[in-house]
Amino acid sequence: MRKGKEGEEFEPGTLTTYWHGLRKYFLERPESEGERDIGEVENLKKKLSSKLEQLKSVGKGNRPNACDPLDE
Repeated sequence: MRKGKEGEEFEPGTLTTYWHGLRKYFLERPESEGERDIGEVENLKKKLSSKLEQLKSVGKGNRPNACDPLDE
């Protein structure tokens, strides 16, 4: 758990990073560890996509700490 951030939602970019890690784990593990359940991976992807849409609709992911470009 993130210290001082308990109960807060993750930023959409963080969830996308987690998705890429999980996808790599499920799709690249050896066959000997069990069958790859592509249907379960796709179900997780759909759930994550709907969560990302919900977070963006409440204003998450707007990058409030993004820096301004340098003037010439």
